Amino acid sequence: MKVADGRKLTLVIPALNEAENLVLLFPRFKQVVSRLQKQNIEVELLLVNDGSTDSTAEVARQNGAVVISHPFNLGVCAALHSGFLYARQKKSDFLITVDADGQHNPEDIVNLIDEFLRRKVDVLIGSRFLQETGYKKNACRFFGIRLFSLLVYSLTKLKIYDVTSGFRVFGERAIRFLAVNFPQDYPDAEILILLSKSGYRIEEFALSMNPRMFGRSQHNFKTAVTYPFKNMIAIIVVLLRTLFHKQRMEA
Repeated sequence: MKVADGRKLTLVIPALNEAENLVLLFPRFKQVVSRLQKQNIEVELLLVNDGSTDSTAEVARQNGAVVISHPFNLGVCAALHSGFLYARQKKSDFLITVDADGQHNPEDIVNLIDEFLRRKVDVLIGSRFLQETGYKKNACRFFGIRLFSLLVYSLTKLKIYDVTSGFRVFGERAIRFLAVNFPQDYPDAEILILLSKSGYRIEEFALSMNPRMFGRSQHNFKTAVTYPFKNMIAIIVVLLRTLFHKQRMEA
């Protein structure tokens, strides 16, 4: 099946000290680019280097990617926001976010776009938990994901099983909206609440994912403890923003 004739895709890869993983991932990304080009879809690989101290940026440039480098580590929200701003500037029809640690299979990008187009949604999330895929769950982290899934549902009636998945495809409308309204702290549940409350259609698609290949995750005991509290504050801010936005629109 053709993916999308004559359309543009920006593949956004936020990265912090992921050179060892990217050496293995970029050949796979380039194979996907080649497949999509045969279907007349233009793909741009964008690596957002969020203050890395290793050769992350150099590896990306050597593999033909566009690189945006932050002067120091600004966090995943800032890295993703840079990607959305770039995609809006380039007038991309799609934007896909994919992790740089090897958890997401680049080969699934084509299926994700194809399913996105078939469903005619604004956002499609690659989900580890929509059905059994063999993904090994960390008990504490899985409990937190389920908790925020319930919170998202209670606020939006949107049933999403994998609210923290970073493997997502966004359409043009969502790209333009998030380029202006991107959350400032945690992008997981907040993005879903913000988009849902603003009338965008969001669904999930089951995909298999992997453990991190090399390196250390940014998630540790400290972040595991503080994440739920900070996320709750960020969600409250998002709800207030959407409320004020609706009031302005109705005024």
